[in-house]
Amino acid sequence: MPLPRSIRAFRLRPGSPVALRLQHWLGHLSAYSASLDPIRDPVEGIHQLRLVAKSLRAVIRLADGGRPAKDLILRDRAIGRLAARVGVSRDSQVHSELLLKLARKEGAPVLAAVGLLIRRHAVRNSSSGAASKVIGGLTGEADALQRLLPARVDPGSIGKAVWRSYRKTLGWRERAVEESVPTDFHAWRRWQKRLEAQLRLVGVDDANDPGRLWSDLHELQEDLGTLHDVDELADRLGAEAQWKGIHPRIRRRLLKLLDQRQRELRRRLVRGSRKVLGTRLRRCCRATAKAWEKAAQTP
Repeated sequence: MPLPRSIRAFRLRPGSPVALRLQHWLGHLSAYSASLDPIRDPVEGIHQLRLVAKSLRAVIRLADGGRPAKDLILRDRAIGRLAARVGVSRDSQVHSELLLKLARKEGAPVLAAVGLLIRRHAVRNSSSGAASKVIGGLTGEADALQRLLPARVDPGSIGKAVWRSYRKTLGWRERAVEESVPTDFHAWRRWQKRLEAQLRLVGVDDANDPGRLWSDLHELQEDLGTLHDVDELADRLGAEAQWKGIHPRIRRRLLKLLDQRQRELRRRLVRGSRKVLGTRLRRCCRATAKAWEKAAQTP
């Protein structure tokens, strides 16, 4: 599920009191973070905590013209570490599901090997103590940002930040297409996710989306996320100890299936991203940046 509508529907508009409204929104995020219970509902609770972290990190990148100073960068990294702490059990579950999907048409020996790999990869859900620390950490970061950000996110800064995030997204996409390296696809995913969150926050409405931009961006983001999960799984399966007791022929078969899935996702991303990240997204980002730059020049 997405974040609650009261948070998701929030917008900063050109001409609105940016500092006051941003402080109000961060207060809502802080209160929502404190109310989450990932122990009672591990899957959804962890998902919501990660969405809170994503929102906080996206708004940090609106500060200082999209080039936040060191104090905000340190907070950005701290929020990322907190999100990663509760993501371990989620990653283990996703990797297990990926293995099962890859092997669903294979014979019994391959399925038995997959079952063994899944058991070796199994990770316990976060303990109540660890989850409480993450909730407290995210709530504390949101409270700190209420004090730090309003003075450093103004109309001029927002316009520059959005355009910078667009250029970064496009740059990493081009690099990923040329090099086909997992880290480049991950950087593309990270900047595109940040850009989409920023655009939703600074006034681009779903109702004013003539080219189904949001749904196309979401589809791209889903494929980028799946590719990242597949790349991480491939990295984990690179360890020799994972394959103890599994026949080399079965190992080669599973790694071949994994490689085929990686190639398929990369091809689809290259084809699908041309139109989405080209004229339509550029027009949207340019219009948004110009609106905020105009607001910055208005006394």
